[in-house]
Amino acid sequence: MLVAEKRIAFDPVSPDAVRSHKILRRERPNRRVFFKIGGVVLCVLVLNILIQAVVIQKTYEIRGWEAKIRDVNREMVEVRMDMANLESLDRIKSIAQNDLGMREAGSSDYRCIAVAHPKSSNTIDNPRKSGSLLAKVASWVGGFGATMAKTP
Repeated sequence: MLVAEKRIAFDPVSPDAVRSHKILRRERPNRRVFFKIGGVVLCVLVLNILIQAVVIQKTYEIRGWEAKIRDVNREMVEVRMDMANLESLDRIKSIAQNDLGMREAGSSDYRCIAVAHPKSSNTIDNPRKSGSLLAKVASWVGGFGATMAKTP
């Protein structure tokens, strides 16, 4: 460690000067402390630069994803418009009449179909008494099949 000395002007005439003559020492700051503080500041600056670079990179990525989201939203709007156009009743009616040869139903085209429940060994006699949902569905499907088989 380096030490600098500063001497007070000495006046040999004064008797107090001999007693009060002191050597004042002024210490220099330690260079190691400066290097440590400088190293910490340098590390903080490098870390800040790295963080800023990562932030900039992520910002570009976010902008890219936002652009993709806008494109997908635009496509969704176009698809919804196409769906609405394809689902329109006027379009379906024109295709049914022109392409498929269908016509509108008149009053003579409607028929009333009665449901008959055949008694067989495969069906349950009274599904309401059994209480089973599966039995009720089986009875209903069986009756529906028999009705469809008897229609002209």
